[in-house]
Amino acid sequence: ALCDPCNQDSLLGKLSDVADKLIRQSREARQSPPPAPLSPTVPAIPLTPSDLGPASSLAIAADGRPAMTAGLGDRFSRRQKIWAGVLGGLAVVTLATAIALNVTDGQSTDRPCTMRMPSHGCAIDNVAGYAAAYALTGALAIGVGITLAWPENAKKFAYAEVR
Repeated sequence: ALCDPCNQDSLLGKLSDVADKLIRQSREARQSPPPAPLSPTVPAIPLTPSDLGPASSLAIAADGRPAMTAGLGDRFSRRQKIWAGVLGGLAVVTLATAIALNVTDGQSTDRPCTMRMPSHGCAIDNVAGYAAAYALTGALAIGVGITLAWPENAKKFAYAEVR
């Protein structure tokens, strides 16, 4: 085999040589100056409000720079996003279940129709299962809509109006 001529002393010698070489390379790399950072190849062009035109959706700050605008996802709180994700995930699972039950409805099966009389050639009846799954999917989708549409601090607004 390849390692038969190697003994413990020669292996330690080779490992020591490799370690010395790596240490020397590391020291040389530390002593040499770091490479200069690359300069951008595309020049920055300042935007003014007149450059953007009337159809632009960018907000302009007082000093003429484009300002950050709130995106669609910033409108919802973390709690609303979590609840919408959980309800949406459950809706996807129940929808997949409903579709699977709908597809298998009416297919023949080798199982007996009743346990008392063993006869073959029965069909699967999943109507109640997929109807309930579709209803649950709809309810969960409505829950997602309510979760995102209902303001996070609705109680604060309700108490403020009563006073």
